[in-house]
Amino acid sequence: MILNHPLTVGIDYYFSGLNQAIAQVVDHYSLTVGRSFVTQFKWVLTIPDATPMRWQAAGTWYLANYLLEPTITNKTLVERYVHASLRVGHPDAIDNLKKLWVKRLPEDFINNFVLNYK
Repeated sequence: MILNHPLTVGIDYYFSGLNQAIAQVVDHYSLTVGRSFVTQFKWVLTIPDATPMRWQAAGTWYLANYLLEPTITNKTLVERYVHASLRVGHPDAIDNLKKLWVKRLPEDFINNFVLNYK
């Protein structure tokens, strides 16, 4: 029982699955369903533990939020996430997100934020 709890050993699997689930919902469901689904997982942004998969799940949330509602505000949130990832040492999360979202995002969407990082 304890091994199946998401805050124990299996936490990376939990967040990896969450990344995939969010991407699938954005791809295969209506905007209404997508917004409802993604909104339910906003809590992922509040977890203080910055493990790589948790950090990546936050990035997935920001990217899904942008794709479902491509506003300047949501784009800025993605940019801040990318810059924070570089600042705290999670470039691996950026690389993984580029692979996960390659078919969904405009070309060089994430790379432009990386290049603009100061």
